[in-house]
Amino acid sequence: FDGAEQRTLVTVYVSGDHGAVAGALAALAAAEDPNRPVSVVRANPIDLALSCTLVVAAGQQVDAVVAAAVTAISDSAAGLFSPGRMGIGQPLYRSAIDTALMVPGVAAVHDLKVTKVTGTSQVFGEVLDPGQGSFFAVPGKASILGVKAGG
Repeated sequence: FDGAEQRTLVTVYVSGDHGAVAGALAALAAAEDPNRPVSVVRANPIDLALSCTLVVAAGQQVDAVVAAAVTAISDSAAGLFSPGRMGIGQPLYRSAIDTALMVPGVAAVHDLKVTKVTGTSQVFGEVLDPGQGSFFAVPGKASILGVKAGG
């Protein structure tokens, strides 16, 4: 609802830079209904840091298993935090992170910590809610703090 105009307003959140916002505005301008105004707003990324200890099954190549787990979280195309999998406003469950880390060769995930990077350092619980117009991102690589081999 647009309080200033006193009518409904369609808000479209766009991830990316200000060029993405301008592109979305241009694309929607031709189809805009004057009775249903559209506002395009840049979505707010909430950067998270992940850390854990992986228990690697006996007989597995530790480096390869750890690399696969990091990719499962951090890969920009298919990882848990990729744009195609992490929706704007979508809550995140710790169990989804655990599941993503359970790549072939991982026997267990211990001491998983999910921390907000910017602002006040905050450790999250079981459900993480980014709020309207925000989404979770892992700007670097997930950090595997420890590895127990032969689990």
